[in-house]
Amino acid sequence: MPLALDSWLPAIRHVVVCQAGQRLDDADPMLMFEGNTRYLAIFIAGNFTLDEANAFAVDTFDKVAISNRNFYFRDPPWLHTMAFSCPTVPEDIQYVVDNFSTVDFVDAYTFWLTRHMIEYHFRVDQ
Repeated sequence: MPLALDSWLPAIRHVVVCQAGQRLDDADPMLMFEGNTRYLAIFIAGNFTLDEANAFAVDTFDKVAISNRNFYFRDPPWLHTMAFSCPTVPEDIQYVVDNFSTVDFVDAYTFWLTRHMIEYHFRVDQ
């Protein structure tokens, strides 16, 4: 069934970016995540520029905590982040890591499909 979008939605910009963060060996004193790497997927929707999104993503990937969006965006967008850690990336999620490693605009369909794909994968495996 086709997805009906309101007329104002095409003006909203979408970004999906997913990158590997730090290895958790050094950051985990209890060694619960030994051998794992932290991955972070960032979903941004709203009225913003690529420069704003890139500055936010770069700072967020370098920190353990998610950066405050109000410091990076003139009009704070809707923001959703998903972090996961694993020794190797699952095949389904490797596609996201490979194809969304840089900050770039995507269409709304790709944005929501990618978000639901990651959520589904980690919900099913638990």
